[in-house]
Amino acid sequence: MLFSGISPDCITFPFIIKECASRLDSRGGRSIHGEAVKDGFVTARKLFDEMPKWDVVSWNSMIIGYLRGGNLDMALELFRRMEKRNIITWNSMITGFVQACAYLGAIDHGKWIHGYLRRSGVECDVVVGTALVDMYGKCGSVERASEVFKEMPKRDALAWTAMISAFAHHGYSKEAFNTFEEMDAMGVKPNYVTFLGLLSACVHSGIVEKGRWCFNMMKRVYSIEPQLHHYASMVGILIRAGRRGRRAYQKHANGTGCVYLGGITRRLSDSWKFRIRRKDSKVFDRFGTDEPCFLYQLV
Repeated sequence: MLFSGISPDCITFPFIIKECASRLDSRGGRSIHGEAVKDGFVTARKLFDEMPKWDVVSWNSMIIGYLRGGNLDMALELFRRMEKRNIITWNSMITGFVQACAYLGAIDHGKWIHGYLRRSGVECDVVVGTALVDMYGKCGSVERASEVFKEMPKRDALAWTAMISAFAHHGYSKEAFNTFEEMDAMGVKPNYVTFLGLLSACVHSGIVEKGRWCFNMMKRVYSIEPQLHHYASMVGILIRAGRRGRRAYQKHANGTGCVYLGGITRRLSDSWKFRIRRKDSKVFDRFGTDEPCFLYQLV
């Protein structure tokens, strides 16, 4: 079909993907899915270029499509063309752009978008501001993240959490806890991600007592049930500090799930003082061969 110069359409791809599913051909299915996405972008861009007149909906739809596909360069090119035509942008599109920059680590693109917001006078609401804080934090610019956070006129729990996570990710445990205290003083209720950020700060800094305090505060004060990642962080704190690592591992290992076990084995591999006994390794037998990465880490 392709050699004959005939392009597949929206009816062709579902049949091919269904055939891959019947054959359990995941590699072929992913390949066909990639071609469908690629073909969709090409078709969409062709239709976009052929439009006699563009409105805000067509511009934003095309840019968001590129962002979801991870093509920041094409999205930025269209965005600049859009800016020259003085077309109003949607905050949802700005947020998506910044989030894509955070995911791909494209801080230069993120800075350009931030500069555009300042140049154009577009109101930076709490959603866009939080996205900027998260982007700068994930891209390693904690100072810029802090500046954006302080400039925000309103801050919700997500904004506070993004700032705490940015500090924690780069080992600024003191700043992370100071921010949490300010958050609490403002009457903003934290969520489970907030405590995950605080525990992460304790892992990086090896602060045992603070970590225990966070872990206990979650449930007793804020009625937040600890999740697998919280347990993994707490065990990481104990192991890094060389305190009660074996007991913590044996207490929480049974039935906690692959994500937690993976976190434990990664931390245990860094601790020469800790030896996994034969009966401890039996925990992994419950997961069969579907999670070989954790068995590899255990070895």
